[in-house]
Amino acid sequence: MAVERRRQEVSKRRATVAKLWTRRLTQEEIAAAVGVDQSTVSRDVKALVAVWRKEALGDVTATRARELADLDAMEREAAVAASAKVSPQELARLLEVRLRVKERRARLLGLDAPQRQEVTGKEGGAIRHDYDFSCLSDEELEAEIVRTAESITGRAAPADEPLDAASADGEAEGVS
Repeated sequence: MAVERRRQEVSKRRATVAKLWTRRLTQEEIAAAVGVDQSTVSRDVKALVAVWRKEALGDVTATRARELADLDAMEREAAVAASAKVSPQELARLLEVRLRVKERRARLLGLDAPQRQEVTGKEGGAIRHDYDFSCLSDEELEAEIVRTAESITGRAAPADEPLDAASADGEAEGVS
């Protein structure tokens, strides 16, 4: 009896935690509102997320099964219709229907592997991705910006003007 009462208490608390969690309250705020430790709220949220994930996967699986059954029925109907004596135009249309059904089934089942695409830099070279500007001084950062701008545009900024003056002149020239 005590075990059942405890389960009901936990279930009631988790329902409250779920309601507050979906309102975007922090775990600390939820703990204060419910009157439990933050660690209890953390465990409750973890359990709730696991349940929600399982339900979502079940929904997806059921939806996928319904879609596959619909596609099977469509393909069967098109195949039966194509086996009857039909005009060449109607046969072409039915074959197109079957092809679209097969393509949709392959996408639904994940059979169409994504194409690998490689992004490259200038002239097919590698793209630099090791940016960490947090350790640069303002002057070093400005120099890096100028170097990057020069590499993109192919032109050098005036050496005697700071970056702000060069960009202001560029804006002023564009206005006239």
